[in-house]
Amino acid sequence: MMLRLLKIEHFRGIESAEWVIDRHLIGLVGAGDSTKTTLLDAIGLVLSANHNPQFTDADFFGLDLKKNITIEAAISGLPDNLVKESQLGKDRSGIKPNGRLVHDPVDGAEECLVIRLTITPELDPTWEIVRPGTEDARHISASQRRQLGFFRLGERPDYHLYRDQGRYSNVSKALRPPSVTIVRYGLKRFKVESGP
Repeated sequence: MMLRLLKIEHFRGIESAEWVIDRHLIGLVGAGDSTKTTLLDAIGLVLSANHNPQFTDADFFGLDLKKNITIEAAISGLPDNLVKESQLGKDRSGIKPNGRLVHDPVDGAEECLVIRLTITPELDPTWEIVRPGTEDARHISASQRRQLGFFRLGERPDYHLYRDQGRYSNVSKALRPPSVTIVRYGLKRFKVESGP
């Protein structure tokens, strides 16, 4: 699984953001209170297998409860069992190298799923698969989101990042590609810098 695109609307300190991701390893660098953790929380929420995370009024940008929170993530490198026709295979979209989403994974577009989390002012979350160019949306269950394999390192990263007798943990394997993106955040906008 690879996160290729993240869109956030009205979530905590982010009024609106769109982030195209073209690297396997990302480093977030920035001053305190510059939305680094908010970005990680947004990714965690939209891909979470938790069916009932807790939200509060403070999660709404500027405490404005007149607008929904919307978080969208385009995910590539999908597990085979999720792209079966009986699962979410009919809901696949495509993402171009420049991050533009297209309705179908054709003409050089990489296969992806676009997952949208919407949180209403009543604090009700809804997860859906959406496709560009259409208003249709289909529910994605917590068990289907679990199949994406997302997890977040916590207070014990040594548990996730180990090498024992020549074997690597799954996270250690995922972190082996050489390309890195460093992202610096300001309060209202962010800049992406890529490097070797």
